[in-house]
Amino acid sequence: MQDTLVVYYLRHGENEANLEGVFTSRKLDHNLTSKGVEQSHQVAEFLASQEMGSGPVFCSPLKRARQTAAVIAERLQRSVHVLEELYELDVGDLEGASGPAAIRYWRSVLDDWASGKRETRFAGGEDHFELTARLDRSFAQLRAHAGAGPVVLAAHAGLLRVGFRNLATPVPPVDLAIPNCSVSRLELGEPDSPFQFVYWAQAHFLTEHTSAEKP
Repeated sequence: MQDTLVVYYLRHGENEANLEGVFTSRKLDHNLTSKGVEQSHQVAEFLASQEMGSGPVFCSPLKRARQTAAVIAERLQRSVHVLEELYELDVGDLEGASGPAAIRYWRSVLDDWASGKRETRFAGGEDHFELTARLDRSFAQLRAHAGAGPVVLAAHAGLLRVGFRNLATPVPPVDLAIPNCSVSRLELGEPDSPFQFVYWAQAHFLTEHTSAEKP
């Protein structure tokens, strides 16, 4: 039987796109704001208070996640490993858009996925099958670290909000509020078993939250 792997999954710190209400995915790649850096230090202190063992820190290739992970890794005295499969939900032509029409379109795709229409695709982007396939590939790499203690994963709200709907139990609600630098705890057991959420998007350790509606 494979050791259970504990994963602390966190959303990156605040960046300019969160303040502007703009959809970002793979092309728009903003740095953290000063507040985002402070949030990263606060979540790093929270993680340092947990029993972390020697597990590594992983992150998305996007700046906002890499910069968040770097602060955490320095505090925990770990190395950072970039997982290319963990870039944000690919919203395709919606990237860079904002406003009510863009939000309605984004919500319509998420609603389709939640109702089982996983083949619905963001125009120019990905469908739910492609999203979960890359998440599967990334978590296969994480499983190799079972037994070393919890691992930290700095990535994106979109992956947490909709990417785990066919991979985890209990299923996260689509309208889950996910503040920047909030932490969700997952446990991974056998490869064919669903991930177990222990808790979702906790942010009690942050002095001030930022929670954009969009990824």
